[in-house]
Amino acid sequence: DPPVHLLHGAGWSHVTVDPSPTEWWGIGWWLWDESSQNRYLIDIHRRRLAPQDFLSYDIDSGEWGGILHRMYLDSLALECPIQMVVVEINAAQRWLLQQPHVQRWSSVTGVTFVGHSTNVNKADPKYGVESIGDEFRQGLVRLPWKGAAAREKVEDLIDELVKYPDGETSDLVMMTWFHTLATRNHYVPRKSHGSYQMAV
Repeated sequence: DPPVHLLHGAGWSHVTVDPSPTEWWGIGWWLWDESSQNRYLIDIHRRRLAPQDFLSYDIDSGEWGGILHRMYLDSLALECPIQMVVVEINAAQRWLLQQPHVQRWSSVTGVTFVGHSTNVNKADPKYGVESIGDEFRQGLVRLPWKGAAAREKVEDLIDELVKYPDGETSDLVMMTWFHTLATRNHYVPRKSHGSYQMAV
């Protein structure tokens, strides 16, 4: 459940994605509180996906589908509409943001897509992947923990974080790092929080 004080645009709602054409995807939906620097993980997915499982458009019915669209609809229902999607765009993933239906979805919903290259600052001690450890040590990252289902959803993330960089996978670690970089590089403070419109 999103914190009540971050609803209606008071928090920065965004999604970070570590995609793969053949292996695991890491997808996280975050809500960031600028004033406290707390970051709340609202939803998380780690699974093997085809591109259409992430976001699809049925020409015959005119309906959108996929994990991202379901997250977007949930964000509207929960009154913290997703505003940005940060996606890794290394060579194998560059195709994703170039898809016409992805660009159209962005236009229809008003959600901005931003590409990130993992080659930039990845090993930097201040801005690289391991820098996110400080956020966890300071208690700034809040994970879903209410009930067995919520705890089960974050088990893979916790496992990857503890074992990094020696774990078998790091998709969710990368997704978490993208979030940290997004708060530094893409968040635009607003003096007032306006209303939003539902776009489906």
